[in-house]
Amino acid sequence: MNKMKLWLIGIATALLLSVPMAGYAATVDKTGSSVYGIPASGLNKTFIMTNTVDISAATNGDVFQVLPVGTGSCVLNVFTKIITANDAATTSSVDIGDGSDANGYDDDVNMKATAGTFTKGMGSSTDQYVTDVGKLYTTGDTIDLTFTVTGTNTVGEVKVMALCVDLN
Repeated sequence: MNKMKLWLIGIATALLLSVPMAGYAATVDKTGSSVYGIPASGLNKTFIMTNTVDISAATNGDVFQVLPVGTGSCVLNVFTKIITANDAATTSSVDIGDGSDANGYDDDVNMKATAGTFTKGMGSSTDQYVTDVGKLYTTGDTIDLTFTVTGTNTVGEVKVMALCVDLN
C-alpha cells in the first residue's frame, strides 16, 4: 500500500509541475543564438549585431535578453523586423532597452504587426539613447525586450538588430 501512495504522490507532483504558472514574469537569456562580429582591429569600426528570437512563449512582464553588448561598444540604435507576428488575444508589445532603461531604444513596439514590418528608435522622449546619439557601454550589458502582453501567445518571431561602434 505504501508503494501505491508514493506512486500516486509522484504522479500528482508531476502533473502539478507540468501546468504553466500564469501571471509570473521571467527574465530569459536569448543571447546564445545571436550573430555578431566585432572588427578585428582599429577604433571606431561600425558593426551590426543580429539575433532572431522566438517570442511565442512571451508573457506579460517577461524580459528577453537578446543581444550581448561588450565593454567599450557604443550602440547607436536598435531595429526590429517582425518575422512572425504574435497572436495574443488583444495586445503584445515590447519596450527595447537595457538593464538601465527598459525603453531606452524604443517604446511600445507592436509584436502583432504584419510580418516584414521594420521598426527603429526615433529619438523621442522615451527613446533617450537614440536622442543622445547612442549609448556608450562602460561595462557589459544586454539589449532587452520587455513584454506587455494581454492574452496568450502561441506563435511569434522577431529579428533584433543593433547598429554599434567598437571603441576599444
